[in-house]
Amino acid sequence: MTTVSATYAKASAGKLEVVFRADFGSVTTTDAGFPGQTGQSNVVLRCRVLDQGGAEIGVTYIRSADPSAHMLLAYPGGNVSWTVEMSDVYHTVGGIGTVWANSPKATCILIKA
Repeated sequence: MTTVSATYAKASAGKLEVVFRADFGSVTTTDAGFPGQTGQSNVVLRCRVLDQGGAEIGVTYIRSADPSAHMLLAYPGGNVSWTVEMSDVYHTVGGIGTVWANSPKATCILIKA
């Protein structure tokens, strides 16, 4: 399931910094007769940049313990269309409860050549 997906296209070439972040959280309990549960939970999101043909240019991951990441890519300019996306890879719940990734964001910053 894709959480965030957007297209980036600009006339100028340069280094493209793509920053990914989300607010992670969980509410869990181990009180309902589940011995051995630690109560620790995690959400992992895959963050990718794809070229206009759909081939992966870059990939990184963010998770509850590391809620942001970035990559620096050589953008060719010429209004070449790249897709920036974040998707759920997996989540774990230690005990009974819920986990989440709120407000996922991908920011693109072009540093002109």
